[in-house]
Amino acid sequence: RDEALEWMIRIHSGAISDAMRAECDAWRTQTPAHARAYRDAELLWQDVGHVRSHSSSHTDDRLQQEPGRNTWIIAACLLLFIGASLMEPVREWISVATADYHTGVGEQRTVALEDGNTIQLNTDTAVNVAFSDGRRQLNARALGTAFSVRHHQDTTTVTVMEHSVQVTLSPSAENVPLIVHEGEQALFAPAQGLRGARRVDLGMQTAWQCGKLIFQNKPLAEVVAELSRYRHGHILILNPALRHLSVTGLFDTATPDVALRIIHRTLSIHETTFTPYMVLLH
Repeated sequence: RDEALEWMIRIHSGAISDAMRAECDAWRTQTPAHARAYRDAELLWQDVGHVRSHSSSHTDDRLQQEPGRNTWIIAACLLLFIGASLMEPVREWISVATADYHTGVGEQRTVALEDGNTIQLNTDTAVNVAFSDGRRQLNARALGTAFSVRHHQDTTTVTVMEHSVQVTLSPSAENVPLIVHEGEQALFAPAQGLRGARRVDLGMQTAWQCGKLIFQNKPLAEVVAELSRYRHGHILILNPALRHLSVTGLFDTATPDVALRIIHRTLSIHETTFTPYMVLLH
């Protein structure tokens, strides 16, 4: 949906080339999901006064002549688009707010459990604690160890910092457990199941525990997604070509906006901030 809105903004910016228009057509027809997202974004755009769709071969001259008005329309469209996408975040917020332990955006917290173990929660995290395996779908059994668990969208990762962890998809005897050793990470995704453990850089994986984020030759899109976890609002990359720019650096989780400024200056890209809750990279 974010990509569809980005295309809509570029299409109606008054400065789109034929090549980019063809690129948009290719993206829009790539999958049915892309087509649906594009139609939804187009309807939102029309709701704020853009009655001409991408199928038109002519640019609205009035929009070219009123760049200030254009900016406000873009801002209004972004707000409408976000509003239409709020239902799932609201449900997630309720789930987080009712969890046994949770942190807000940018907050970190260490919790001592009644069995003597401790949990260190990163930004925007929720944990329900039950000393039973009966209701878990992804189980991680600690074998005298230190490990981290991260669930993002449909993917869950288990990273082991000390000793080893036994991971299984359910407590039934039919599933063969996977032993993940120190310095390894296992990944589970519904479409792919439980993947075998792989070696990872523990320094990078655990830097957040010291309030740091370390990136080494990571694409800008991945870096922005990680920084977004530590701040409120949205960061949108308007130009698809920018998503693959390589970023290397060490940043403070307490100041994600400072990291953004350093990145856009270093990469010589532009940043437009409508409010602290809406930042555009282009």
